[in-house]
Amino acid sequence: GGKSFHGTVGDSTGAPGNTTLNTVTGKSAIASTATTMTLTNSNIASTSLLHITPLDIDATATEWKYSVSDGVGTITVNAAATATWKFSWQVIN
Repeated sequence: GGKSFHGTVGDSTGAPGNTTLNTVTGKSAIASTATTMTLTNSNIASTSLLHITPLDIDATATEWKYSVSDGVGTITVNAAATATWKFSWQVIN
């Protein structure tokens, strides 16, 4: 991964789906036909904000949300993606 103001940028887009990345910023992806993925990350707390920015436009996955608990962020889209749906994220504590 590259570097950002917050350190190393994690990148799991090459393997869409559930992943573990212990960075403050990164890029991940929801696999084609899926609606959710889990980001295991030691920087995420139950009070964290998880800023999501789509990197792809998908015909069906047009809305997204997240939920957090200690060590885990879950990203969900409104409908199964027609292709891999990549997004960048930032943990804000």
